[in-house]
Amino acid sequence: MGLLLTQALARIELNKKKLAKKRTFVTTYCSRFNFMVDPFEKDGGVETILVRELQAIADLEQSIIDLRRSIAKANDETMVTVGDVTKSIADWLIWKREVVASQNSFVKQLIQRVQQGRTESENKQRQASDDEKEHYQLIVHVNEKGLHDRAEQLESILGDLDAELSIKNATVTVDYGEGGDEGTNENPA
Repeated sequence: MGLLLTQALARIELNKKKLAKKRTFVTTYCSRFNFMVDPFEKDGGVETILVRELQAIADLEQSIIDLRRSIAKANDETMVTVGDVTKSIADWLIWKREVVASQNSFVKQLIQRVQQGRTESENKQRQASDDEKEHYQLIVHVNEKGLHDRAEQLESILGDLDAELSIKNATVTVDYGEGGDEGTNENPA
């Protein structure tokens, strides 16, 4: 069965909600005092119901694993081009989560350091004698325009990447074989 990436991601969230409800159900009925009536006696008893619910929990957990694996495979195999750079969705996601923030911060830090140096240079030159002013001229060892261009480029890449990922999430199909509709048994009441 094929699912769109967005559907697979939504199914994971749905399964997590079902898991929470089933775990609450099992927790609620996992024990009772001897004098209390078995609330599920007509349905085979609470123990029978809990065995089914625990199996449904295991099935939902496996479904999440299978969905994540299918999504990861699709993300690894699907290429996205932003600007003149082509990477797999998986690589773009890693770049977005783990690289771009520090890259952006580093570029901004360099820009800020040059600006601070320039301000400090101007202040020192104002205070220095004519013979000393030359000592306080700032020498910049990085390409300032390149830094500003890179900051803009990173912002643009992030915007374009978000748009491309939205399109891919709505159009890329993941292979997901279901052996049944795991965990859809409603809690007996």
